[in-house]
Amino acid sequence: MATHAQARARSDTTRLQPVGLTGIAAAALFMALCGIYWDVTWHVVYGRDSFWIPPHRVVYAGVALTWLVGVIGALTMRGRDRRVSLGFCIGALGPTIQGIAAPIDNTWHNTIGLDPTVWSPPHLMGIVGGGVGVLGMLLALSPYIRAERGSMLLASLSRAEWVALLLFGGGLSLALFSLGDLDFELDNQDYLLFPLMAGALSTLVLLAAGNYFRRPGAATLVALIYMVFRSLVLIIVWRMGLTDALTPPIFVLAPAVAIDLAQALNPRWGYVLGAVLAGPALLWGEWLYRGLFDTYPWSFLQVFASTTTVAAIATIGGLAGMCIGTMLREGTLTPCLPAPRE
Repeated sequence: MATHAQARARSDTTRLQPVGLTGIAAAALFMALCGIYWDVTWHVVYGRDSFWIPPHRVVYAGVALTWLVGVIGALTMRGRDRRVSLGFCIGALGPTIQGIAAPIDNTWHNTIGLDPTVWSPPHLMGIVGGGVGVLGMLLALSPYIRAERGSMLLASLSRAEWVALLLFGGGLSLALFSLGDLDFELDNQDYLLFPLMAGALSTLVLLAAGNYFRRPGAATLVALIYMVFRSLVLIIVWRMGLTDALTPPIFVLAPAVAIDLAQALNPRWGYVLGAVLAGPALLWGEWLYRGLFDTYPWSFLQVFASTTTVAAIATIGGLAGMCIGTMLREGTLTPCLPAPRE
C-alpha cells in the first residue's frame, strides 16, 4: 500500500503537468514571435519569394507546437478544474485559427502581392488566433497561481507564475506587433495615433496581468520581459545589417510602473487609477526617450495636446484588461475589481 508521502508526491507530480505543458506553449509562443520579426526583416531584404521561406517555417513550427500542447492538455486534463480543461481547449483553438489563416494569407499574397502593412485580413486573423491561444494557456494555468497577496519578488515566484509572466510578455509583444508600421518605423510614430493605439493595447495587457496576479510588480515584470525580448530581437536584426527593418521596443516600462505604484497604494481601486495614468505615462515616456536620443522628437505642445485623448482611450483598454484578468483568474467575468486586501 502506498504511503501518504508517496501519494502526496504523485499528486504533486500530477499537479505540475499543466504547468509544464503551458511552459512548452510559452516557449512555442516566443519561437513564433522570433519568426514573425524575422519575417519582417526578410521581406525588407528579399521580398516574398515563397510561402515556405525560413521565417514562416519558424512561425508555423511554433503554431503547431502550441496546437499540440492544447490538444494534449484538452484530452488529458478533463478531470481537473474546469479552468484547466477549458483553457487547453481554447489554447488549441487559437493556433487552429492561425492554421486556417495560413492558406488564406498565401492566396491573398498570390492575388494582391506583398502587403505594405501588417493590417491585412489574414495577418489580423493570425494575430487574433495567437491572442486566443495565449488567453487559453493563461486560463489553464490560473488554478496554480497563488491566491494570497504579496510582492512579485523574483525569488518568491513559483514555476507557474514564471510561465504566466512569460505568456503575458509574449502576449504584449504580439499585441504591439499588430501596430505594424507604428511599431517598426520610428518616422511613422506620430504624437497622437501611435500613443493612442500603443497606449490602449499595452494598458489592456498590463492591467490584465495585474488583475491576474493581483500583486504589485506584475505589470512591471511583464513590461521588462517584453522589452528584453524585443531588444534581443533588435540586436540580432542589427547584426544582420538590417538597421531599417526594426525599431527599438516601445517604452512600456513607464505605464507598467504607473500601474504597479497605483495598485500598491490602493489594492482595490488602484487599478482604475493605473488605467487612467498608463496612457499619459507611455506618451510622456516616449517623448522623453525621443528627446534624449534626438530621434524623430515630438514637441512639448504636441504631447500636451494629446494627453487627455490618450488617457481616455488607454483607460478604456485598461478597464477591458481588468475584466480579462478576472476572467482568466476566476473563470468568470465578474467581479472585474480584485477583492480588498485582508
